Amino acid sequence: MDTDHPPAGPTDDFSGEARTHPASPLGSGRNHLSSDSESDSDNSGDNDLDDNGSGALGGPPDDYTGSIEEIQDAEMFIKLIHQATLEDRHSGLDDELCENIRNPPQTPLDIDDPDILFSIKAYISASEASQETYQSFRKAVQERFPGANMLSYYEVKKLIGELSGVHAIKIDMCINTCMAYAGAFTDLETCKYCGHARYDPKKSKPSKCVPYQQFSTFPIGPQLQALWRSPEGADALEWRRTRTAELMSQLEGVHDAVLEELDDILCGEAYLNAVDSGDIQDDDMVLMLSADGAQLYKNKVSDFWIYIWLVVDHSPDTRYKKRRILPGAIIPGPKKPKSLDSFLFTGLHHLSAIQKDPGLSIWNGRTQVLFQSYPWFFLALADAPGLAALNGYVGSQGQHGCRIYCGQKGRRKTGGTRYYPVRLKPESVTAGSDHPDLPLEPCEPSEEEYQRNLCLLKSSENATRYKENRLATGLCKPTIFSGLIRCFGPPRCFTVDIMHLLWLNLPDLFLPMWRGTIEYDKTKDSPSSWPWAILKGDIWIEHGRLVASMKRYLPTSFGRAPRNPAEKVNSGYKACEFSLYFYGIGPAVFYDVLPLPYWQNFCRLVYAVRILSARRIPTTLLKKAHVALITFENEFEELYYQRKEYRIPFVRPSVHTTTHLAQEARVMGPGVCSSQCATENAIGFLGRLVRQPSNPFANLTEVSLRHARIAALQAMVPSLVPDENAIPRFAIDLGDNYVLLRARDRTARCVLEPDAAAIRKYLSQFGNEVHTEIRVHRWSRVRLPNLQVARSAWKENQRSNENARISRNVKIRHRGQIFIAEVLYYMKLDETLPDCPSCPPCAMVSRYSDPNSTLRDLSLDTLHSCLPGGPTDRLVINIKDIMSVVAMVPHRPKIPGETVVNDRFFLVEKPALAFDELGGAEEDDIEETD
Repeated sequence: MDTDHPPAGPTDDFSGEARTHPASPLGSGRNHLSSDSESDSDNSGDNDLDDNGSGALGGPPDDYTGSIEEIQDAEMFIKLIHQATLEDRHSGLDDELCENIRNPPQTPLDIDDPDILFSIKAYISASEASQETYQSFRKAVQERFPGANMLSYYEVKKLIGELSGVHAIKIDMCINTCMAYAGAFTDLETCKYCGHARYDPKKSKPSKCVPYQQFSTFPIGPQLQALWRSPEGADALEWRRTRTAELMSQLEGVHDAVLEELDDILCGEAYLNAVDSGDIQDDDMVLMLSADGAQLYKNKVSDFWIYIWLVVDHSPDTRYKKRRILPGAIIPGPKKPKSLDSFLFTGLHHLSAIQKDPGLSIWNGRTQVLFQSYPWFFLALADAPGLAALNGYVGSQGQHGCRIYCGQKGRRKTGGTRYYPVRLKPESVTAGSDHPDLPLEPCEPSEEEYQRNLCLLKSSENATRYKENRLATGLCKPTIFSGLIRCFGPPRCFTVDIMHLLWLNLPDLFLPMWRGTIEYDKTKDSPSSWPWAILKGDIWIEHGRLVASMKRYLPTSFGRAPRNPAEKVNSGYKACEFSLYFYGIGPAVFYDVLPLPYWQNFCRLVYAVRILSARRIPTTLLKKAHVALITFENEFEELYYQRKEYRIPFVRPSVHTTTHLAQEARVMGPGVCSSQCATENAIGFLGRLVRQPSNPFANLTEVSLRHARIAALQAMVPSLVPDENAIPRFAIDLGDNYVLLRARDRTARCVLEPDAAAIRKYLSQFGNEVHTEIRVHRWSRVRLPNLQVARSAWKENQRSNENARISRNVKIRHRGQIFIAEVLYYMKLDETLPDCPSCPPCAMVSRYSDPNSTLRDLSLDTLHSCLPGGPTDRLVINIKDIMSVVAMVPHRPKIPGETVVNDRFFLVEKPALAFDELGGAEEDDIEETD
């Protein structure tokens, strides 16, 4: 047997025991340093795309080398954070702010002056408008009601700042965005990277130095205190304590007990173990930091960077919504920071200070008791390039470039300077790639290995040794988050962002592969020899038309439908489009186009992604997704890379990262709960508020401060929050977040016999027998708990626009069965059948057939192709049996073993539905008229 190629197969073993690859030098000390003499092969940029283009936070650039001095700077930042107090010189707080944090108000905030309350409500209502809008409204109010004492814009803005207790800390920064003059750089007067002066001599005076540029940090302490000050706010924050008790009771007293379903971060092993060990107490708060970059204007240099705080104590149903997102800092651009640590320092210094005794003093508005909370830092989140700037790892194309630091050793082409996470040893041995095949089962990050390797890196006595150690360990410096005392610590405090990985990185790999446009070795390879390079010429053009033609069958709640990829994929194709294109319609549109082994390998990926993108993941399915992903990765290498050394670059970091997704879900909860969607949402709504293109960064900072203050004030005075449960006029609240919406028949109409038979059968469940003619008022729409709007054939078939999108197909759970049906109309039978008062609101549906078993098996359960229902398939169901809106897209597949080609429909469920649910993305809905 060839010992270099040991047989290995996927396993259902999901115990989570960390393994170390035998060829990995991680944790093995200096004796196993690589002897490779190539230049900086471990500090290249990342292949991964970023949805914000040039605004990406960014990891190490291609020419990045790091230095021992950078280690020393990082160590100083860590030391200062570890020693932080609210009163030290690095806090940025004056005595009054410190006192307010140490001794917060211990009474509810009661705004009893009607003029002040009216002014505040008007200010909040106009928060997405300009200052002039508020002033114009104030003038109109004073003209109509001369006695009204409505505050001016300046007065109400100042008052809200005082009432909320939220203030910005301004810190000097390099005008070129290289660094902030904070922490280890506090006393510098010139930038240590570009040499630019800190102060502007034209504006400075002997008594006061004026910096060229400043940025703002919003300390988290006052924002957390504000959340507890009302009874309603305190009740909302009790969710973590209550849910934790439920989870711990499920696991108590059962050996090797596991949860049946993961539905939040709190279900992850990391959190539950921290609670079990006593590290996280009931009175503590649990926080996540999420960082990203963006452009304010598409055609103008306007990059900026932001980080936000997410409070895990809130229910996931509200945690990611606009008013729950707490700004951390706004970093002006347009150039990328060279020392992100210096910009993070002030916010983390503040967090560290309130993590220590005596903790953060909080007054509970429900119990009216002052208690001490010790916030726990849970995760630092960013896209893949941004994460490299936070965690101190090398770029993802380093020899040890895994973004969660699993220790897998990469391989490279002969003479290449970039490593790729290739598992299988190439046939032709090349230096840096000659280690044996690595196990199928991926390793998990180990804090012990991380610490050993960090010690090795810090022991570097000169630049040459530093370079060798960086190559061998995959580290370039310690992370600034190491300074926090109440934190998982690296590498466990970092995880994978599934949004960018799944929606952007993987499509960016597969499409160029299938089109034959991916970069390849022209001296040894040719796309003409690739059996998978099918999407060329007329096939690609026709494929693009097919994708675009499916738009009308994708419900409006699915968001932006994929445009013609043959025309648009290289010009701003959005992440949501890739999501629908790849993981929604992908198995159908690539069927009979890709060769069967390549199509099935893709379907295996789709199968796992659909499981792992869900809000709730059954543990049994999590294990299946894990097996599917490691099998997918192995097949990918065998099908595309084929152990050919010149094809090593085909195996991008995203292929390896997918093998960790199920493990990360088990440890950290569903990936949707720690994705970048919340930050993208924050960037979106804050960016829309910028009104001054001439000074966008200062305006963005002001907008962010206003948002933080309003969020704090609304937490303290819940009556200031608009009614989030309001329903449209004439709609009917059915309970459990189901809402029956108009249009509605003006008069009751007689139903035809197939419908009448279905109604009689439905009524018989309630002991009601109807022998007379059945007449009903038809209703057109229902809003579901996930905020989708399920429509009906009654109204959709009346529309004159042939391109209007169809939203009448639904997924139903009825009498223990799950199936797909077309809604014909909704009805309240008690409106016209007074003898049936116990009958709940219902829907007349036409059930599709069960999926074709041959296609379902061939596609690994990803292509569900059904026949449409007929008159005998009519069924009446309780409206609350409807789970979600789905798409049923027509196609005519050739099915093995069948000679007749039928008109069929394949099922598409929205891949990003869980992201929308958590973010509160409500479907735009125009009310229909009678």
